[in-house]
Amino acid sequence: MKDELERLSGTWQIASLEVDGAAMPESAFQGSRIVVKGSTFSTISMGATYGGKVSVDGSKKPKSLDLAFKTGPEKGNTSLAIYELDGDRWRICLTVTGKTRPKTFATKPGSGLALETLLRQTGASADDRKKAALKALQGRWSLIQCVKDGQTMPEEFARTGTRLVEGNETTVLFGKQVFLRAAFTLGVTSEPATIDYILTAGEMQGERRLADAAFLIEERDDHRTNREPSKPQRAAHRTSGKTDRHTGRQRHRRGPSNHAARSAEIHGHRLRREIIARVVANDLVNRGGPSFVNR
Repeated sequence: MKDELERLSGTWQIASLEVDGAAMPESAFQGSRIVVKGSTFSTISMGATYGGKVSVDGSKKPKSLDLAFKTGPEKGNTSLAIYELDGDRWRICLTVTGKTRPKTFATKPGSGLALETLLRQTGASADDRKKAALKALQGRWSLIQCVKDGQTMPEEFARTGTRLVEGNETTVLFGKQVFLRAAFTLGVTSEPATIDYILTAGEMQGERRLADAAFLIEERDDHRTNREPSKPQRAAHRTSGKTDRHTGRQRHRRGPSNHAARSAEIHGHRLRREIIARVVANDLVNRGGPSFVNR
């Protein structure tokens, strides 16, 4: 038992957590850790601190472990667990509300069990790595590629995009138009690292996105600047066709109200014909129905 406790001694970071058959997002256990020293343990989890006695039986298959809580919200309770230890990787299946020691490393709805995978802290803590990662993201980033729903955005349009990162907030703009603004949290215990967004402005305000699932952006460090980028040279319009004055007015009317003050800029936009065509087509379908063209 003593040798087994010595193998468990150290500081462990929770890398994954499953409760009653449901995988928990990293934000639910972010910063949680357990410290084992001799026959005692202390845990910081979700803002609460726990402590108590730990006892193990390495002769059983699977090995068993008891956590007797002496301090914290679970004071007086004991979690019954099984565990396996593989170097710096520790896996535990334990009772949360259940009363019977688990027999396998699995949970299911209503089981009252939790399955944790922990990694031994051997270098910088997860908190320190997260701070370093957050610091590295700060500043202004130029968009060089955007893929949405499997479709690559035209390069000339993608190049108008920028991402600003200040603290744990990010803003994505195309030109001067805000596409989205979001608060985010970083996950550094998995590979690759993850980003969870809560959108606070833009068309998808209030929605949650995992790992930037709304669209994939490839941003490179050598494209980051700490100043306003120089205004790109506008490409000359090479098509001979003219934008209809009626549909042109339709674009200004349908766009955001501040577009009226920037009509000259919109008129000179290299994608103005495509934008106008899309708005007009949408209006035709919205007002006439999808069978309009067959009538």
